[in-house]
Amino acid sequence: MTSAPPVNDVSHLPLIRTDDSGRLEVFGHRADLAPGLGVEGRRAAMGAHLRLVLASYDAVLEVVATRVDEVEDGLLDEQTRSFQPLHAALRDVSLLQRCLRRVGRYVAEHDALETPSAVRPATSSVTSAEAARWADLSERAGMLRASLRDALTIHAAVETERQNDELRRLSEASLALGRETRDVSRLGVRRAEESKTISSWAAILFAPTLIGTVYGMNFEHMPELGWAAGYPLAVGAMLSMGVGLWLIFRRKGWL
Repeated sequence: MTSAPPVNDVSHLPLIRTDDSGRLEVFGHRADLAPGLGVEGRRAAMGAHLRLVLASYDAVLEVVATRVDEVEDGLLDEQTRSFQPLHAALRDVSLLQRCLRRVGRYVAEHDALETPSAVRPATSSVTSAEAARWADLSERAGMLRASLRDALTIHAAVETERQNDELRRLSEASLALGRETRDVSRLGVRRAEESKTISSWAAILFAPTLIGTVYGMNFEHMPELGWAAGYPLAVGAMLSMGVGLWLIFRRKGWL
């Protein structure tokens, strides 16, 4: 019987499980590998150790797979905008893969131990059952990671589309506000022009009214009332002031 190569007396493997809050918890699991076990004994002890550890990964993978399904279903919900479940699932899968890589080195060491040719079946496979199970778990974890990577891409695309829709709504609201502001400005300008026109005509009409009001007073001494040219002068003054004011306001653009 070939003697076992010198190794550490205690082997540590990461065992994984879910805690009460649902988060993944990793702790070391020990397998006593005494130096005197020999190749067959060491291989059997390592195999039992691997089966125990890989069983925990199988159970946890089912839990993580359910979380990944929930993340994928959440992508179809228009109310779901949080990346937190997706990030949590990615964290769990990454932790699983890191631990599986450590277990893989242990699997390789296990398979490297040769079974004596006298007891080895002629049809024995090079790959042990533990190695096949580890490969299956690693493949499942890789598929979950690929699903989450696709989900992350889809989630980012959905969020981008939502942001674009929000920007479009804001742009439309801004354009509508701009149109309302322009309409209000045009209305203000139009009212200002109307106010100028009304003020101009009020000033033009005020001049003859002022002259007529002065000469309509009942004072005893108003010399202009006795002038032969008093009436033509009064009418001329009214017309002159009215025309003069009209020309001034016309030049300023008020009329």
